[in-house]
Amino acid sequence: MIRDTGKSMILAVLLCIVIISSAVPAMAATTEVNITKYASDDTTILNETRVNYTWMEANLAVQGNGATEYSHQGPIFEGDRWDPDETLNLKSKGLVKGTDVRDLCELVGGMSPSDEIKIIASDGFSERFGYENVYLPQSRQGPMVVCWYKDGDHVPDYGDGLQLAFFANDTVFGNWDMHECMAPEYRYNYSGVYPSSNGLSVKYVDTIEIYSAVEAVFDGAVTLTEGNFTLTAYDSGVDYEVKQLTPMGALDAAATAGGFEYNVTDKKFADKGILMLDDIGEYIYNNVNDTVKWAWSCSVNDHVLDDWNSPGTEGLNVYELQDNDVVYYFYGNVNLPDYGAEDAIAVINITANTGTGVDVIFDGAVVLEEGNFTWYNKDGNSHEVANSTPHGAL
Repeated sequence: MIRDTGKSMILAVLLCIVIISSAVPAMAATTEVNITKYASDDTTILNETRVNYTWMEANLAVQGNGATEYSHQGPIFEGDRWDPDETLNLKSKGLVKGTDVRDLCELVGGMSPSDEIKIIASDGFSERFGYENVYLPQSRQGPMVVCWYKDGDHVPDYGDGLQLAFFANDTVFGNWDMHECMAPEYRYNYSGVYPSSNGLSVKYVDTIEIYSAVEAVFDGAVTLTEGNFTLTAYDSGVDYEVKQLTPMGALDAAATAGGFEYNVTDKKFADKGILMLDDIGEYIYNNVNDTVKWAWSCSVNDHVLDDWNSPGTEGLNVYELQDNDVVYYFYGNVNLPDYGAEDAIAVINITANTGTGVDVIFDGAVVLEEGNFTWYNKDGNSHEVANSTPHGAL
């Protein structure tokens, strides 16, 4: 009997396709997200938490009403790639509800204006966004929302969830909206050429990472004069008279100019005669464990002060500043190996001008010639005055 080898070959190929297809796992919807905030070294974890969609719905503000359809826009291959009229290749996200990415960031301390976030899917796909897109979105962009509900279903029945969507005020976050709302580095371009806001709609969201930039709490000059100012230790309530011409005096002047608050402890004043800095604004002293201790350090002209071992000369309330000294406070995990100012996540840079408190109108030499000059008093009467007199010099 002659066999039909052609049919056998086709059947064999189809069987292989079925076997291979069945071996590739389908991506499953995610139901929880991990939020991590990193220090400026992109490695040190400042805070992290993990929450599921039921907790989000119950504890954070719900975005969307489940009755409004939101859309993004895919790539446009002919004509205007930006399509300002938002009529071509719209990609519906469905009738969705979810949680604002901003609210999720706040669970671990939030973002600062120079920070970035990365939103990562369970398959490794990710997109980065800037502070403005998360915290100060234009209305045409709308809030960035991690959606856990679509068309009547929660995840995991909502198969593409958790999914990032932009809740634009006109319900369509188009390619031109992306152009107007996002810096070039945060836009998505299909094949690197065709703008597509839909490319930002990350599916299967699993992780949100915040990457901290170094925050300059203050950067400027202050004028310090002879004399003292009164400083109250926050832990004891005791008042101390501190010289203005010290790093502590420079910090106090910067706090006044910059509108920030700071806390000083006197826990070692009785033993060492020093006042120690604990907190500036949100950056507080926190001795977590043997490897993590968040604290402020201080240098003057790049010399790091050691108030603990040299309290008599290098205490923040003791060290004597000179004119144009640069006082640099920096905050970070001081238990890092070889910790230095380059590891800081927040800094204060102060140039100390040690003024006398008197305005110098003129400081220089003049040449007085023989003869007189005419001087007029306030009534307009003229007087001849010799040049070689104090009045002539003035």
